[in-house]
Amino acid sequence: MEGNIYITGLIGAMPMEKGVELIDVISQVKKQPEATSFNVHINSEGGVVDTGFDIYNYLKSLNLPLKTIGSGLVASIATVIFMAGDTRVLRENTQFMIHLPMGGVDGTADEIEDYAKEVRSVEDRLVKFYSEKVNLDKEAVRPLLKNETWLDGVKALELGFSNQADLPMVAKAYLNLNTNNMTKEDKSWMESGFEKIMNLLKTKVSNIMVQDANGATLDFPDIEEGQEITLGSLASVDGEPADGEYVLPDGKTFVFAGGELTEIIEMEEGADSEDMQAQLDALRLENEQLKTAKLEVETEVETQKELVVNLTKEVKEFKKQITSRFDFDSKKDKKEDGAELSPAQKALNKLKTRK
Repeated sequence: MEGNIYITGLIGAMPMEKGVELIDVISQVKKQPEATSFNVHINSEGGVVDTGFDIYNYLKSLNLPLKTIGSGLVASIATVIFMAGDTRVLRENTQFMIHLPMGGVDGTADEIEDYAKEVRSVEDRLVKFYSEKVNLDKEAVRPLLKNETWLDGVKALELGFSNQADLPMVAKAYLNLNTNNMTKEDKSWMESGFEKIMNLLKTKVSNIMVQDANGATLDFPDIEEGQEITLGSLASVDGEPADGEYVLPDGKTFVFAGGELTEIIEMEEGADSEDMQAQLDALRLENEQLKTAKLEVETEVETQKELVVNLTKEVKEFKKQITSRFDFDSKKDKKEDGAELSPAQKALNKLKTRK
């Protein structure tokens, strides 16, 4: 059995934002105990370096055939996970980007120097990793990372980041217009018709996405529009393999296990349509209420984010004022010239002067 793992969006946890963690990948694998190989679907802008390497090491530790499939965007530490595949393929129009790690720290000069050493250590680790994986000298890899290099499918294949081309089926036709029996009008008409046909053949076909009665969207990446959803079809929900039952608005139920469609339950004949409609209406109402509650929570989160940002700015400004205004030498000078003397001390000095 061929299993599927989905890694979508941010990798690791950032402040106020949670991404795909190692535990999420382990959970997907555990739900597919019969899998003898895995397809790892990646569409990610990257994230936390340590988390990316943890996921890479875990995938390699499975000791199973792996095929990594990049679609949309594979960038930053997501490219490290991509390299875990024995077979590595980038879908058409996918962007692949490698660069040096980034970060920032506040603190003393010693603390900043220690942090810089840590970042350089990570840089060396990435250079060594890519160099070994694509069989390039470190002197060739480092400039690619430093310059934030973007690669399309062709370049990634040439450099060795991917090792299998994504070869979509291309319809080819040949038209011989060199016949003496054709008039110029005939040739012009046929050329125009031929061009229209080829444009239709080149049109990108999108995959099927189905929404259930609760508003969950089932994404079938391997089924094109117009094709039938059948047993064995693969689907995901919010980037995770679909699992459990999903009731569709027409009463049909899809049952999934580890992302694979295992059963299609049709609505029983003779079922009370009014009762079914009432249930669907209740589900839709509940879905709308959940959406409203989610929106309220998101609004509150954004408000709290804004408060945190403003508070951070205020703290930084406050720290700046303290460090810029405090000057030990100027305080000493003011005391010596009497600028900081108390009124009583000033009066005493005047008396001393009169004497």
